[in-house]
Amino acid sequence: MKFGINVAQYNLWREAITRFERAADIDPTYAAAYNNLAIAYEHQGDLPNARKAYEKALKLDPDNQYIKQNYELFREINDRANRQGSR
Repeated sequence: MKFGINVAQYNLWREAITRFERAADIDPTYAAAYNNLAIAYEHQGDLPNARKAYEKALKLDPDNQYIKQNYELFREINDRANRQGSR
């Protein structure tokens, strides 16, 4: 996880995704890994996988305010972009 965070800080999102996926594989109950994975997917433009990862993180830790905030912001931006794209 820590290395994934470090590479993400340098915008090395593919490497970060690899690290966060590995962390989630090692511990499938680690909500923070899925949250970070969602953020990395989002930065790579992989919005369907970002949504899935956010939803998994929230399922694992529904009371985590940080994950809720990230997901709500993602949904707000993504939904707004979808509405504008359909005009």
